[in-house]
Amino acid sequence: MRKKIGVGSLNKTKVAAIEAVFPDDKVLSIAAASDVAAQPTSNEMTRLGALNRARYGMQMDKDDFHYSIGLEGGVSLLEGELYLCNWGALVTSKGATYTASAGLLPLPASFIEPILSGVELSTLMAEYTNRHDIGSQEGAIGIFTAGEVTRLDMYTYLGRLLRGQLKHDVK
Repeated sequence: MRKKIGVGSLNKTKVAAIEAVFPDDKVLSIAAASDVAAQPTSNEMTRLGALNRARYGMQMDKDDFHYSIGLEGGVSLLEGELYLCNWGALVTSKGATYTASAGLLPLPASFIEPILSGVELSTLMAEYTNRHDIGSQEGAIGIFTAGEVTRLDMYTYLGRLLRGQLKHDVK
């Protein structure tokens, strides 16, 4: 049976990742607020953003969606270093919730002060690369891994982690 899955984002990279993970299902993009800062600055805040996006999608169409998924990218300080962090959340129509994280990768030390002052990573990346809209392309992870891992790869991996939990645990 073809399932209906909501993705709490209009970002085409996030939607494409979930389409790759659930190729036999109908994946729909939903404008969903994260209800956290535009630039999440901790693992906790980034995880909450993913959860909020997933929950919002399920509330929008809970009678029809089998699952709703939220994906959120952020940054987190760890022992004085700034790291890229990514979180995903999957909520089922039966109320089960799954979360996963992946892709902790150090960012340049010069990013710490601007991030803590409220500058978004996307702005810093545009300045760093002299390119715009990296978030819909390879993402910061793609830049800092020389293309070995792209934003699509990261979100696809998170989607697989979520799907794996769903398949393993019949909540």
